[in-house]
Amino acid sequence: MPECLCYIFHYMALNLYHVIEQSIDIETGRPAIPAVCGEDAFLNHVVTPIYNVLKAEVEASQNRTKPHSAWRNYDDVNEYFWSRRVFKRLWWPLDPSRSFFVQPGKSGRIGKTGFVEQRSF
Repeated sequence: MPECLCYIFHYMALNLYHVIEQSIDIETGRPAIPAVCGEDAFLNHVVTPIYNVLKAEVEASQNRTKPHSAWRNYDDVNEYFWSRRVFKRLWWPLDPSRSFFVQPGKSGRIGKTGFVEQRSF
């Protein structure tokens, strides 16, 4: 998911810049610290939530037997991170209460992002 990786890189680089430049956090008045820090923090707060979304979508596809319109596939997740709007929607560090992380079948979930492939023979 190249767009997702770019999203993560963008925020991590911005975070690192603020730490290296010893910027002052406008909310706390203290020197900037990484938004995601601590033991296994990146794994727990960035990788795992995104992985759980993908895992849930694969399970919802019932081994890809459900129609494409019923679940988000690789292209949908990739296209989601393609837009500047995602930066406002997900925040950083990632906010697990946002609609991207809502499990399949639950209300408020972000669905398909673009073209819906219709399978036929």
